[in-house]
Amino acid sequence: MPVKPVFIGCTEDITVDNIWDAVKSVTNKPRINTCKKMASGQIFVASSDECTQINALRSMKDAVTEVEPRKPRIRLKGIPLEYEVPFIQEALINQNPSLESMNKEDINPLFRCGKRDPDIGDWVIEVSPSIHKAIAGKRTCIGMVSTFPTTFIDPPHCSKCLRVNHATGHCKEASKCFHCAQPGHNKADCPNKDKPPTCAQCGGPHRSISSSCPIWAKRARTVQMRTQYEE
Repeated sequence: MPVKPVFIGCTEDITVDNIWDAVKSVTNKPRINTCKKMASGQIFVASSDECTQINALRSMKDAVTEVEPRKPRIRLKGIPLEYEVPFIQEALINQNPSLESMNKEDINPLFRCGKRDPDIGDWVIEVSPSIHKAIAGKRTCIGMVSTFPTTFIDPPHCSKCLRVNHATGHCKEASKCFHCAQPGHNKADCPNKDKPPTCAQCGGPHRSISSSCPIWAKRARTVQMRTQYEE
């Protein structure tokens, strides 16, 4: 299913009323799913999937800009640390028959993650919908190892306050501990290590970045809806 288009205000000066007036000027029957102000101060607009509404918003180039859908992300587990980005790209294309016709430029390794290990680590890579379809959940060879890529949907979060509703650059709160969600110290120096973790999102007894959190789970579903899994 195609991702429904979303738009953001071109500047912080664009208001909800501006968007409404602009939409009304090009269609008599506006159908907007949501229109709200983000933490950045810009307006976020999600339209229905009707061509009339989408074209109306696309015509408002002085007011809003269309946001491209997210590309799928894949997690590759157990990759040797000496494997650099160019090698990973070429190995995926050259060693896996299902990717022979694909372009290595459609493979964008983003960052390493997972538990610290002196020899191996996990990679999160951004790929085209066709590559995602070809390797997700299927044995994939990279160099001298094989792995089963999994879809990665971890929503972005603020590295200061750990919330998922804004980017770090827009955060005005104090930095919080990843374990207890209290300010003034980090996880390594946390005085509450002997206690269960506390979520910075909902206050529940789990990590702040966890599928156990209803706020995190809702944000993860939004990320999935904004990801283009089909060409």
